[in-house]
Amino acid sequence: MKMNKLRLGISIIILGLFLSLNSCVPYEIKTTHIPLSIGDSTVYLVLHESAAPGLTYLNVHDDENTCIQAALYMIRQNGGRLFELKHSGTRNITFTLNGVEYEFDPNRIFNDPGITASLERFGPVSEEAIVAVKSFADELLLQIKPDELIIFVTLHNNNPRDNYSVYRFTDDGDYANEAQQVSISNKMDPNDFYFVTDYDLFIQLSQNNQNVVLQDNEHMTDDGSLSVWSAQHQILYANIEVQDGHRRVQAEMIQLLHDLYFPNIELSVP
Repeated sequence: MKMNKLRLGISIIILGLFLSLNSCVPYEIKTTHIPLSIGDSTVYLVLHESAAPGLTYLNVHDDENTCIQAALYMIRQNGGRLFELKHSGTRNITFTLNGVEYEFDPNRIFNDPGITASLERFGPVSEEAIVAVKSFADELLLQIKPDELIIFVTLHNNNPRDNYSVYRFTDDGDYANEAQQVSISNKMDPNDFYFVTDYDLFIQLSQNNQNVVLQDNEHMTDDGSLSVWSAQHQILYANIEVQDGHRRVQAEMIQLLHDLYFPNIELSVP
């Protein structure tokens, strides 16, 4: 009887160790390249999909790599999916149509005014180009299906020389009219912040001593960005905006957002 109890105890310990070690093993990631045509050009929407469920993340600027590194690490640990646009390694997308080259910012294409303004800012504009970009944006959203997500999360990186920080949304900032409320952390770099469309999420993140901007959904500039599009379609949205090179910070911010929707999982960050 004592021997059986001893064996049972050893078996339980071994099982516990196995489960503990197994829980630390990263999830496998499957990568798929989805071609998106625009004019005579092709842009790839790359999907990195974990074997476990989790949040879905999107990066639209091909020169913002810190967020990709952080997100890939975190979906290996937590589960989830990451979409990224891959084309030339630059922020903007260029394409040719009827022998003319066009250029646009892929985060300014989710309504007609945004498409037109973005094309005009970087070069020529035509009705044919507007239609092509609109078709591209529609196909991108069709692949991601934001309306089926718990929350639509985008990932961005900024550069210190751009001076893009949480302070630009405060009363003295040039983006003050875009923000309903701003919460500033006493421990974070001002270049690292969340930009959200939902008041309850704003409060939750603020209570965790984060830099957070709550978009003014009633008076926001209709610029064709995903935050505006999400608010107009009543889709819960958050952007995790972090200075280039702050990989650990971005991973921690991804982890915090993940934990709000998939609680009771404690994992380390790089």
